[in-house]
Amino acid sequence: MRLRRWKLSVALLAGLTSIGIVEARSLELSKPLSLSCETSAVKLDTEPFEASKGEVVVKLELDDAAKPNGSGRWQATATESDHTSSFAVLTKEICAPNCPFNQAKDGSIQLWSPKPMALTQLDETTTLVLISLNPASLELKASFFTKKQLSGLERGDCKLLEYDASETTETEQKE
Repeated sequence: MRLRRWKLSVALLAGLTSIGIVEARSLELSKPLSLSCETSAVKLDTEPFEASKGEVVVKLELDDAAKPNGSGRWQATATESDHTSSFAVLTKEICAPNCPFNQAKDGSIQLWSPKPMALTQLDETTTLVLISLNPASLELKASFFTKKQLSGLERGDCKLLEYDASETTETEQKE
């Protein structure tokens, strides 16, 4: 079982780091945006493995709108009730309401929960969620780690939802 998980972990990490360099972004992060993602997820730390499919809505917002390649905050704002293996369920408890994201040199957007950290920094109670979003294809890949071992995977395709101008961010409310 451990060998299989290790092979899955290596394959997954290779997949997350082999995303090609993105020359043109298809996401405009200068204002908050929402993505609707149809995903499939599997929990690997249950016996038998638990799988689910469904929609997850993710909201992204830069910390500083003047820095389009900067870091920001994200949150899963909705998920179908039977999509229990999804990162949206895990992250509601870990870093609600806003988890951090950063933008990698290859152009991908890396969503973290609870925060960016190496596997060696995990303790026995912390679950790390790392999500890679390709801004050109809007493909989402997620990995969950518990007790320094791979505990779940999720993959899906996203589409941009229209920005609701009636929503205001904390920054806009202060101005």
